[in-house]
Amino acid sequence: MQPFPDPLSTARTLMTYGEVGEAAALLGHLWAGLSLESTTHEVDRLRTTTIELADRFPLATEVSAALHCAMLTYAQVGAHDTAELMAERMLSVWRARCQSRLTPESLDGHLFALDALASVQRTRGNTAGVARCLLELMEWQRAAGNALGVAWAERELGVLAYQAGNWTDATTHLSRAETTYSEAITETLTAPTPTLASGPVATAASATAASSSDADAGNDADAGNDADAGNDPDAGNDPDVGNGAGADAGDDVEVDFDAEVNSNIEVGSSVSAGPIPGLSATPGPSADADARADSEGLPIAEGLPIAEVLPIAEVLPIAEERGTCRVLLGRARWRQGDSVGALRCFQAALVDLPEGDAATEVARLVVAVRAGGALPEPDFLQWGEFGISVWERAPDAIPDHWTSSGA
Repeated sequence: MQPFPDPLSTARTLMTYGEVGEAAALLGHLWAGLSLESTTHEVDRLRTTTIELADRFPLATEVSAALHCAMLTYAQVGAHDTAELMAERMLSVWRARCQSRLTPESLDGHLFALDALASVQRTRGNTAGVARCLLELMEWQRAAGNALGVAWAERELGVLAYQAGNWTDATTHLSRAETTYSEAITETLTAPTPTLASGPVATAASATAASSSDADAGNDADAGNDADAGNDPDAGNDPDVGNGAGADAGDDVEVDFDAEVNSNIEVGSSVSAGPIPGLSATPGPSADADARADSEGLPIAEGLPIAEVLPIAEVLPIAEERGTCRVLLGRARWRQGDSVGALRCFQAALVDLPEGDAATEVARLVVAVRAGGALPEPDFLQWGEFGISVWERAPDAIPDHWTSSGA
């Protein structure tokens, strides 16, 4: 009877024959199967083989997956120093791919690797490291001409500064992000629309089908990180862009609050999110045509041409991101003692955010500022999305062989 083959020997054989995908999958499986009872020899051999795979195939995406499995395994047992080393090797794969060829795939992988590294650094209390990851992300997103990616990174830098109690830096980063979002909205609304079949939109469903390729991209939570979102090399370079509709939306928003500070607020009655400036759809032949909503919640008036629907479908998710940014900016201004600026930001956010939990939360912020009270803590709206750890709580006791820095 032949002895069962050693998995690591099998992985090395696969590496020899260039079967990087199969080798990486095997190593990832072995990392997931490790336990605290694994011997020093087992952990050292697996780590050494994984690093050798990364050295042999520095541009292979499959290598990144194996390194990510290793990073998660180390992080789950609390060996954060070695987890960080694995995350850095993972990032090196995507840096090399971006340098070789800047594509949406390489940008997405680069973001994923930076987020993984930042999650370990945040767990270790290394906020400076998290900031460096965001700055690197911003550099590559700017190189790709992705204004939304730059805005997202600026917003996350603002969150990081806010959490550190640096209100000035938080205001600076969040203001830049807000401006970039406004420029992107203006550019989207003024960009030439491809010629489409003439005729009104008969139903909301037909509009959704006609614009699915664009609407789906906008509804992705990571849409701001896709290089396709802004491949125009001139995007965002015009200093005058963004000074029109939407840039100072908060100045024109009137919100009627008859309720007391602690009373329940029904968004859509005394507080209305309202339309996005410049996005109100002009009805077709009948001025009294009832607006309807498609499956994505996009208001479409009866008889509205598809050519007018497409820019709106692209703008809505950008406006929602800007609204979230404005909420954070309002909190930072309030911390600086600028209650007027905070109120303006919160009112402008109500214009951007759709009716629902987020708008209700912002409405309560407006009430609190007007009443001169403390701002309620965030409930529905998140503080940030970058570098959030997803692994389980680490055990109290970590075996010595798990903390080796052999990577």
